[in-house]
Amino acid sequence: MKNQLQRIKELINYKFDGSFIMEEMEVSDNFKNNNFIEQKNIRSIVLEVGSDPENDIEHRIVLILSFTYRDRYEQLVFAFSLLDKNNQFVKGKEAIYDRNVVNQYLPKELQKSIVLFGKLKEMFKILITMEKPIEFYIETHEDYKNEKLLLPYNKIIDLILQNGYMLESKGLTHDKKKYYWKFVQSTKQQLKESKEFDDWYKNFKKDDEYWQHRKELTMEAVRGFIKIENEQKKNII
Repeated sequence: MKNQLQRIKELINYKFDGSFIMEEMEVSDNFKNNNFIEQKNIRSIVLEVGSDPENDIEHRIVLILSFTYRDRYEQLVFAFSLLDKNNQFVKGKEAIYDRNVVNQYLPKELQKSIVLFGKLKEMFKILITMEKPIEFYIETHEDYKNEKLLLPYNKIIDLILQNGYMLESKGLTHDKKKYYWKFVQSTKQQLKESKEFDDWYKNFKKDDEYWQHRKELTMEAVRGFIKIENEQKKNII
């Protein structure tokens, strides 16, 4: 049976369409204390960003930064994942890429804030020491409409360029829907030899199987994060 506090909260947050107004998460202590969970075996770093102690279903949100590889395609991926109080994935929110969806759960003080990018910057510096691919891509999740869409990526691009990479190419994907950047760490001769791969990439299609693979990799990183987190708690006790 629901306790009185839960019932009061539901009455306050209830909307006439039968749903509930989303509660705001708080910035977590793990975020403030830079408790980055590194997983070299799967090339990922996870950080808890926010939590809502009074919400058992949408209890906390974590940020995952990782390198993923599939069919010759190396990509730097940013994703968020939503967990309930029992550290189970919230259905449909296992791997969130859409900024509009993410902002529904991020603590307000982190939305449009340089603080979150600061953490992402630290995560990338750690990741790039764990894994330094010769070349990799970044691609927008949203469909490209205008240059304004690319503005949030500028700081990320600059960060990569400051860490031993050069921008080899950029532009629209083969279907003219997404925008991509290709980064390389190699000699000019190697860059010339990579043209064959670029031609292949332009025809690379991201079907349902591809997105399912991406989702599974994100979930694997989060499961590893939870395991390490639990071990850390045991050591404290």
